[in-house]
Amino acid sequence: MYLCGLLLLGGCAAPGPSYEDVMANAVPMPNDTVRIVFLRPRDRDDGSNGGAASIEVNQRSVAALRYGGFFYADVASGTTALTAFGRYRMLGACEIEVTAAPGSRIYIDVGPRLSYMIAGAVGGVVGGVAGAAAVPTVYGSAGATIATSTAGIAAGSATGTAAATTVESKGKRCRGPYKLDLIAEDDALPRLADLTWSGN
Repeated sequence: MYLCGLLLLGGCAAPGPSYEDVMANAVPMPNDTVRIVFLRPRDRDDGSNGGAASIEVNQRSVAALRYGGFFYADVASGTTALTAFGRYRMLGACEIEVTAAPGSRIYIDVGPRLSYMIAGAVGGVVGGVAGAAAVPTVYGSAGATIATSTAGIAAGSATGTAAATTVESKGKRCRGPYKLDLIAEDDALPRLADLTWSGN
């Protein structure tokens, strides 16, 4: 597998180059490869998943795709396994396979899974209420009572979110906060015009 050699200097502080600039300077694809372009547009709500989406190609980590970013990977032609997951892989990963002929360019939209977002929100609220009720109140000062209640709500909310999203994802091939969709070039190119390089 060949990855684009461009690096984003300065971490997340500075935006990377545009799609047009990256493609203008890209190394030509070898004849026996396929170029897979991943994009994560800014034109939709990612919920609380604004962090980087971890992307694997054939079970190898290739990039942390930021919100509003894109990157590409050149891979051998044929069938390729693609995976996306959030900060914690144990909460679910979306896995798909794509097949393409040598010299092809395919586009993968990395988007939020609505059912996961809803499950996380509901689980967080229910867990927060349960957490607040489960922590005993510390008497003596208002500050101690508030701190204890806040800690209980936070712990309950995190637990509720994790439990709800795990249940929502159970038994599905595409689990976790992100989904991977193969999209047509005509749909991808207008979106890529507003995105910046987000490869490793």
